Amino acid sequence: MYRIGLLQKGMPASEIVSRRKTVFYCICIVVRASLIVTVYHWRNARLVQALVLLGALVGLMNFWNRSGGTQWWSKKFQFLMSFIIAVLVILTYFGVVKSWTIPAAMLVSLLGGILQSFIVGFC
Repeated sequence: MYRIGLLQKGMPASEIVSRRKTVFYCICIVVRASLIVTVYHWRNARLVQALVLLGALVGLMNFWNRSGGTQWWSKKFQFLMSFIIAVLVILTYFGVVKSWTIPAAMLVSLLGGILQSFIVGFC
């Protein structure tokens, strides 16, 4: 398997971007969509809600990690969606909102990221 990072020696920048596009459009989107379906199926399970909250907190921390390299969508958008998802998980735990809002917010995050990858390009 080939390396994907920007530190490949002797590889032109266009090849690196091409490989990153392949990974993003063929792997990342499919994995995130699969996670959304899984979360929707088990949306009432406390363990799944805790894992989603953990993932949202990682997304929040990524906003301050400026050394993390480039990505295909806005870190500000990711921060906002991670914050919304974290709040929804907490509100779901206390019964304020329905559990289907968690995978719905995850879907908005995925679709927003895909849309930004076409509009914004390589952020």
